[in-house]
Amino acid sequence: MLDSEDELVIYIDGSAITNPGEMVGCAMLVVYPKFLNLPNREIKFPYSGGTSGAMELQALVNALKWINRNTKEISQLGITSITVLSDSRYVVDSANSSVYRWAKPFGKDKWKTRDGYDVKHQGLWKDYLREKKKIRFGFNLHWVEGKSTEETRIVDRSAKKAAKSVSKLVNFNLNPYKQGNFLLGRGSQFIPFTEVGQRHLIRIGSHAPLGKRRDSDYEVRFEVIKEKTIEGKYKAATSQEIGHGIIDRGNYYYVTFSDDTKPPRIIDAKKIEEPELSSVKALVSLIQKS
Repeated sequence: MLDSEDELVIYIDGSAITNPGEMVGCAMLVVYPKFLNLPNREIKFPYSGGTSGAMELQALVNALKWINRNTKEISQLGITSITVLSDSRYVVDSANSSVYRWAKPFGKDKWKTRDGYDVKHQGLWKDYLREKKKIRFGFNLHWVEGKSTEETRIVDRSAKKAAKSVSKLVNFNLNPYKQGNFLLGRGSQFIPFTEVGQRHLIRIGSHAPLGKRRDSDYEVRFEVIKEKTIEGKYKAATSQEIGHGIIDRGNYYYVTFSDDTKPPRIIDAKKIEEPELSSVKALVSLIQKS
């Protein structure tokens, strides 16, 4: 994996003890080439809020910023190439491939996933692209299995210490996130909703903006309440108007979906109030007991 004995290696990791939440952070471990006989350097970054995915990506951005701030010193040490190692496949795969498709100026995928959703953490991804262009060394980013070596265990511990730190850095890329509980618990994965073009009774588990612009879509995570079953967990997109101004976690709604499946999209939402709300909750309770 390492190209030469002149290579600088940086291990990175992110941590979210509360996900999402305020106990988050990331860290990097700088390992100098052996011929320099220099001690490894741990650097911790405690943040005021975020998610596990954001912290893994923030760790990469911070590593690139550190490289660019120290370009002169690194060059003077005789280092010719740098490898960054992350245990996040999301970060490594996206940074090495997907981000260039998302950022393509005139491409149809401009900051959209293949499913049609707005790309998450756009601010951080744009930071990554800006910093990557400044790198003046041979550069590689590879995946490494977490806690598989002494170095990965050290950076994992550092990231957790950062997350637990009382002193916090402001996370300017943090989007407001409302996380609630789900009737079906945490075990199942979220999948795109396919019964589009229809009206459904749903319960909102969580919702969050996908970007920081005023017109950014929201991602909504929900369960569908039917006559005899609770189905889910699903995710769909919706507008800023609905995501911010109408829906909220833990509440029940009648929603209408557009005909488009990429992504499935909520185009109308009506909150269920009393006395109908009592009937809906009674139905849910009956389904859960059966």
